[in-house]
Amino acid sequence: MNRRRLIAAVGAGSASFLGGCLSEAGGEDGDPIPLDGEWVLRGRVVNRDDRPRSWRIESRSLDRRSVGAAYATVPAGASWDVELRGRLFDEEREVYAESDGGTASEPWRPTECDRLLATLTITDGNPALETECQAE
Repeated sequence: MNRRRLIAAVGAGSASFLGGCLSEAGGEDGDPIPLDGEWVLRGRVVNRDDRPRSWRIESRSLDRRSVGAAYATVPAGASWDVELRGRLFDEEREVYAESDGGTASEPWRPTECDRLLATLTITDGNPALETECQAE
């Protein structure tokens, strides 16, 4: 490829990329618009049972693509803290949690609250999820 064609191809690709980022609907395939900054999801897992419980916390898009996830087993009567981070996009997300007895989720729009605390309480193996916006 000669130099002139390379410059033209790079210029067209850059215009296409910028056009997709600046449009209201996102990219050509409807992907969300990337923004400056990041989101932070702090998770606290509290096990109220007398036996260890497995757990999982995710930040995921509404089409269930996971962007960040943490999982482990929390000992009986103990708690566990975790922090997930991701790039900020103009999209609605959900905080998804599961434990041995089921799942729970809460809607989340990181552009309205980019620092979220999610508390997963496990009782009799069942998850209960509460979220709270954390101002910095």
